[in-house]
Amino acid sequence: MITEGLKWVIENPEKSIPLIMSVTALFFGGMWTALTFIHKAILESKDRELEAYQKVIEVLNEGKAGDAFIDYQLDSIYQLRFFPLYYQRSLRLIDRLISRWALHPAYQNMKITEELQSTKDYIARRQSPLARLIFGAIGLIWPWF
Repeated sequence: MITEGLKWVIENPEKSIPLIMSVTALFFGGMWTALTFIHKAILESKDRELEAYQKVIEVLNEGKAGDAFIDYQLDSIYQLRFFPLYYQRSLRLIDRLISRWALHPAYQNMKITEELQSTKDYIARRQSPLARLIFGAIGLIWPWF
């Protein structure tokens, strides 16, 4: 079957060359479309992640509706763990929050600094060379990890 097809291509270049060029153009056009779609989906996903991260930071700094709503802030502290792209920034933010919230009277009776420290430790573990290697390998197989 394949040899017959090759024989036809060789014997009929006036018909086969346009056919081969058309199939090649359709293949590369389809690949370009698929790659463009995947690239756009990845960029939109990163934009959504950035918006979510900015919302978490807003809740951390202002509370909900401008007041210190500690429950929302505790939840936001925990959510910082799910933004690996911003781990370095999150660590700096946590360091500033620990010193700032230690002086704020609304946070004295809460164990909010323990949650901050727990999140800081988690992020530090995820940033270790071994963790980066493991999660990087997993990310090659399953990029949404």
